[in-house]
Amino acid sequence: MPDFSDPSKRIQGELEDLREDIGKREKEVRRVRIDIRDLEKRKELLEEELDELFAEEKRLAREATRMRLEG
Repeated sequence: MPDFSDPSKRIQGELEDLREDIGKREKEVRRVRIDIRDLEKRKELLEEELDELFAEEKRLAREATRMRLEG
């Protein structure tokens, strides 16, 4: 166990702890940034699919209306 009665050793121990915490937080931030990037890509794909579905819905609605008018 380190001797924390010496102020310089105590400070050095605190610095090591802080650096470890900083490293953990930096790693967590990198993971979150990757997650955000992946979610943005997924969101874009889903929005494109949704646009296609709305376009298909409109096309089918127009066709149904046309068939009713002709029928």
